[in-house]
Amino acid sequence: MSGKFFWLMTFLIFVLIGHLSYTLFVPRYQVQQTFENAFGQNPNSDFVVLNTEQSNALFPGEDPNLVLAVCPYDVSQGPLKISIGSFDDYWSLSIYTNTGDSFYTINDRQARFSNLSILLRPISDKPEDETDEREKALKLEEAIINAPLNKGWAVLRMRAINPVSAGSVGKAAGKFTCKTQKIAS
Repeated sequence: MSGKFFWLMTFLIFVLIGHLSYTLFVPRYQVQQTFENAFGQNPNSDFVVLNTEQSNALFPGEDPNLVLAVCPYDVSQGPLKISIGSFDDYWSLSIYTNTGDSFYTINDRQARFSNLSILLRPISDKPEDETDEREKALKLEEAIINAPLNKGWAVLRMRAINPVSAGSVGKAAGKFTCKTQKIAS
């Protein structure tokens, strides 16, 4: 009887280990693969307005009244500057790592300026004393965000009330920029 109990417990432990491994690691890998398949290994750092099929594939369950624009980034090549111009309706910007973890979100009501500018940089570039840097950023009306991982995606969501307005919202989203900044030597 004790031999059968031992093998049953061993089997259950292996099942538990397999289940936990799948639950913890596969979803992150799937998110990473989905975005890399959509945008490739080397992002060009521009907002890409997604069509309905792409939105449904990358963001299942997302509100269909939102126009989505995605900017893949790699801050190992230098900091990334995201500029959001004025827009009269709802918008939201979320920045994710390439494993799908969101580390920064802002929307139209939280933004302090009509033209929002965000400097996204690697966490390794974070200075020990950020006081002077924050003061300079406030004068320039710019937010400085440290990315926990070098690669990821910035996702801009903008409300489109009907299919006709979706075209104009898409054009507005296409004007927002997401560009790698050259580092001054």
